[in-house]
Amino acid sequence: MATQTATNWAQRQKVKGIKLELQAYPARNCWKKRHNHKVYYLRHPINKAGYQAALLEWAQTKAQIDYDRPNAATYHHHKELFADVQAWFDTHGADSITDRKIAAQVDKFLLWIDEQLKEPELCESLPFMTFTRSTKNKEFYSEFVKTDSGYTLFGSQQYELPDIWQERLNRAQIVADSKRLPQTVGYWSEDFLRLKSAKAQSEQLRIKTLMDAREKLAKFRNWIGNDSLVVDITTETIKNFYVHLLQQPFNNKGNYFNYAKSFIRYCWREDACKLESLPKNIDDRNLSFRAAQNKKKKHEIKRDKLWTKADFIKIFDKEKPLPQRYQCYLMLMLNCGFTQVDLEYLTPDEVDLDAGRIIRIRTKAENYDNPPIVNYKLWPKTLELLKKEMKRCKRPDRALTGFRQYRIINESIQVNENGESVVKRNDNLSRNWQDIRKEYGFDGKLLKYVRKTGSTNISMKYSERLEQMYLGQTHVTVSDKHYNIVEGEIHPLLDEAVAWLGKQYGF
Repeated sequence: MATQTATNWAQRQKVKGIKLELQAYPARNCWKKRHNHKVYYLRHPINKAGYQAALLEWAQTKAQIDYDRPNAATYHHHKELFADVQAWFDTHGADSITDRKIAAQVDKFLLWIDEQLKEPELCESLPFMTFTRSTKNKEFYSEFVKTDSGYTLFGSQQYELPDIWQERLNRAQIVADSKRLPQTVGYWSEDFLRLKSAKAQSEQLRIKTLMDAREKLAKFRNWIGNDSLVVDITTETIKNFYVHLLQQPFNNKGNYFNYAKSFIRYCWREDACKLESLPKNIDDRNLSFRAAQNKKKKHEIKRDKLWTKADFIKIFDKEKPLPQRYQCYLMLMLNCGFTQVDLEYLTPDEVDLDAGRIIRIRTKAENYDNPPIVNYKLWPKTLELLKKEMKRCKRPDRALTGFRQYRIINESIQVNENGESVVKRNDNLSRNWQDIRKEYGFDGKLLKYVRKTGSTNISMKYSERLEQMYLGQTHVTVSDKHYNIVEGEIHPLLDEAVAWLGKQYGF
């Protein structure tokens, strides 16, 4: 009998006989958990790091589910209090026989609360008499329940630990606070990036943005040194880094400067970081970057990189046409202002083949409030190619796929042995395009300039506002953000502009 080949990390654990708490869901490259007849999806990759991240998310989700139940707050209130007591005993130990009994009974009490929380319904107050009284777990009762008056708030949400325990825990907190986290730029930079990594894993942030954050913050880290202390960041630090950037040959100096300032603000907001005040010049408008004198020449160079009608005629050349998938990609890029990311994340439910339309939020805009849902009318040629490519695609959650069903863009976040989040990103379309473009007569042609070609033409013929809609960009004005809600309806002027653009390029 043939042995089934393990194709992912979860299956390899199964082969080893290791039972996982979460179930792998390869169709979405994530994990899932069934709880109380409901399925929860945890969007982390199917690998060891993804499983650990998914376990943490599930623990937080389950805790919230449990906490939101009627009367659960009282149970969790006692659980939190006695978890602190348990931690105190774990750290300081128990010297006397009585203390050792109390410590053991605190452990039992926490287990008892967990068992109570499994009940389908919870009492309004904690039924603690089933656990402790003067003759049952009596040391626990004498220490935490019994009072001189005979009246106790134990079991209610108003209960607080006895004064002696509050004093012990306060002293322990003071000692813990004295053992502060490292205060180096290197440590807090990784902490800053870990937060962005968590957001990227939860799809609150694009993986490309995480990559940019690490790359751009590296300029500041290399300049100041990872072993430098964050408390030494002052107005002089800001000014000197600005002067350093002025002397560098690369472009986008402002982006590198802004990432450094974002990092400094992050440190200032963290209680565990000793940076107590922001440098006064962090928002100084004098520390800005003007465009270079040759801006006009750079603009002319960019204009020369735009795609022409002849270029688009060439993609359907009778003697040597581009492969069908590239024809489809390029047509969508011009027709709908798509990037490689938009091609990768286009889903079947965003395509209306009968009406010949794509209705979607641009991938980059999904994480913003009130993003525009744009309704694109497809040119006949675009629609014809899209139908063929969707038929070829075997991925149920995507409308398009690359060569041999590979992803157009493959992104993942992995944690290395140092605990740092490392982004793996392969733009398969761009890489393959660079390999074949010269063969088909497109040497030097960049994919990103197809979108720029469409937006430039629409802006010159119509308006920048219509260009913004074509690009699916997030709103700029207050009225756009709060009043001009585009919910995917047909926009006659956009249809007109897209039809005009198609005619300019022979479609």
